Amino acid sequence: MRRTGPVLAGMLASVGMVAPSPGHVDGNRLKGLLLGLAAFGRDPDGGVTRLGFSAADRSARAWVIEPDLERATIDDMAARIRARAEAIGRETGVAVSEGSSP
Repeated sequence: MRRTGPVLAGMLASVGMVAPSPGHVDGNRLKGLLLGLAAFGRDPDGGVTRLGFSAADRSARAWVIEPDLERATIDDMAARIRARAEAIGRETGVAVSEGSSP
């Protein structure tokens, strides 16, 4: 298996950028996530088949996103929606305004 980290770091450095720090990975959390995902689309022979946009795929995506939604407050969600609306406005040139209309 090739290690691409040093190559990527060198490429980024050549254009004056710094590679992001890999940070810390919680092995137990990652293992739990992977084992949980394996439950969606499990095959009788022990494998996993989860085709894109299938019921198993949609269920798996919802399962991954759910904890984030449970932690998010209304203000968090409003801020995310506002940021996305502003980004769409910049991309399309359509003005986005807040508040209610009279």
